[in-house]
Amino acid sequence: MKSFDRLVNENLMAIVSAYRKATGKSMTQVSKEFYGRGDFFDKFSRGVHSISVVRLSAMLSKFRSEWPEDAPWPLTRPVFMSRSPSE
Repeated sequence: MKSFDRLVNENLMAIVSAYRKATGKSMTQVSKEFYGRGDFFDKFSRGVHSISVVRLSAMLSKFRSEWPEDAPWPLTRPVFMSRSPSE
């Protein structure tokens, strides 16, 4: 898995884990609620599935809007390109 993909995976799965902890929902429930398929996050966490930037952005917006008020947002790492595309 490339470093960009790995960071996106780690960040999104940290968010999923924190949301599950705060809500008591299973991985399947969260996957169905936020992606529409119960197996997505399991396969995404193993690198079997990927996600588009557009879908990721929409999913993060939904997590933010539905985040439990008493739960802290998890720490995530910035995702950016380490080299310019022309290098």
